[in-house]
Amino acid sequence: MRGKWAWMAGVGLAVALAAPMQAPAQSAVTAQDAAIVERDLRAWVAGLLAPLVDPAAVPVRVQPSGEGFRLEIGMVALPGLSITPEIAVAALLRPQSGGRWSLDDLRLPTALTVAQNDKKLFAMSIGTQQARGEFDPSLRTPSRFEGRYADVVEEIASPQGPSSTRMATVEYAGTWEPAGEGQIDTADRMRISGYTMEQTLPDGQALRLAAREVTATTKGVGVSPANTASAIRAIAALVGDVIATRDSARGPTAGQRKLMHSVLDSLGGLFIRLETEQTWSGLTVATDGGSGQLDKISLATRMAAPGGKAEVALRLELAGLTTALLPQGPIRQLMPRRIAIAPRLTGLPKSEVLALLGRAIDSAGSSDADLAGDAMALLADNPAVIALDDLDIDVGIARLRGSGEFNIAAADDMSGELELRMTGLDALLRTLRQVPEAAAAAPVLLMLKGLGEASGNETVWRIEYADHKVTVNGTDLSDMIPRK
Repeated sequence: MRGKWAWMAGVGLAVALAAPMQAPAQSAVTAQDAAIVERDLRAWVAGLLAPLVDPAAVPVRVQPSGEGFRLEIGMVALPGLSITPEIAVAALLRPQSGGRWSLDDLRLPTALTVAQNDKKLFAMSIGTQQARGEFDPSLRTPSRFEGRYADVVEEIASPQGPSSTRMATVEYAGTWEPAGEGQIDTADRMRISGYTMEQTLPDGQALRLAAREVTATTKGVGVSPANTASAIRAIAALVGDVIATRDSARGPTAGQRKLMHSVLDSLGGLFIRLETEQTWSGLTVATDGGSGQLDKISLATRMAAPGGKAEVALRLELAGLTTALLPQGPIRQLMPRRIAIAPRLTGLPKSEVLALLGRAIDSAGSSDADLAGDAMALLADNPAVIALDDLDIDVGIARLRGSGEFNIAAADDMSGELELRMTGLDALLRTLRQVPEAAAAAPVLLMLKGLGEASGNETVWRIEYADHKVTVNGTDLSDMIPRK
């Protein structure tokens, strides 16, 4: 799923869409009111996507409907692509008190096809749908949106092989809360039930993936709709310029570099913090060679810049892994019941990272640039921090947990600590001796046991690296580390 990108585009599009809409003074709208709204929306879409889009070709239609407007938006034609919807996107917009608007009977195309040179790239269909919302174009009061879609089918043609995805239901709920200074805090949740995907791989094998439920959440803090819209405008202009000069330009032109800087500037101020999480429950993966099941797999991300330092954090968790590929017996006791790992990268000033990316734009196509040297200088002045906030591997008979942090100032200048704790080490060793396929691991674990320090029912390893020396619980193991 492409929830994160859809969310960022949606914030900019929806807010900008609402911006030109002014509530009519009288209770019932007129054809003149509708014509004004249609003109403003058409100009906004063209301004957002120029020069990719001809303003005269923007498919927007607004008609009066009682005390509101009936809005229809067709698919904007893009160079090289044919987008064919069965019906236009449609909604009933009604002005509310305090400058707010209600959005009712929002309908997406029941069928949509995207093709390039008469070759179908993507197709989608929706069985039934119901969606509504209420929003404040000024962003001074909260806005909310919700929808439910059933019998959703997607077909994708890709180099990795054609795929078909079916979703029994897709439910969405989102809120925007004013955060001051033209920013909003967003919270979005999507829930899919009855998910199946079938794909034919390049080698001819069939891949089938099924999940009882898929959930995706996104939380944005200090989101800037203005910067989102600016990024879309700059990207559209850049794509249009690349298409126009593709037969003559050798590398980025001066105008294209300027647009790249605009995109970078907008993305740099897109949000204060962005958190996402996607969870698949009751997952089955099957190929011609076998199958496996997971009770749950989830991936969470966080991007922010606390104290001006760029930070990216991930958390991956798997639970309840089973497979028929493993024979009955002791080897099944080695199958992890749960794996969780949470790495984090921070330490580099966001402003200097953006400046480095800006220099990369300016030097694109030049052999004189020393971006690697610039990156090393940035590290020397601002060591990067690679942290392991959590490591948890549970195989039932044994469990390994750990955390640590390393500072990297250069490729050959690193220091840090990692602490690992294990319960059930002896039981794990006994099981390994009963499994011929894993017997080679037993001597390694015996050596690690000897290096470990007993603490209650745990075996502890405190690993330190500094001045090109590695110690485990105070024992120097530097001679065991290969050197260049």
